[in-house]
Amino acid sequence: MKAVTLTRVSFALQGDLIKRFLPLGLTSLFSQISLAAAMAAINNMIRKYGTMDPVFGLLINPPP
Repeated sequence: MKAVTLTRVSFALQGDLIKRFLPLGLTSLFSQISLAAAMAAINNMIRKYGTMDPVFGLLINPPP
């Protein structure tokens, strides 16, 4: 086995490698963004319309 020696050049960004890996990272990024947006929308709808439920709305707005 050879020993690997790391230099400053080893850590430099290489355009051809970035072009190959960027699509893989972007798909994951867009997937996570869309999931977070969907969860935020669902949570807002639950907060707004959940209080209108006759059973579960009582927990937030107890009767006088």
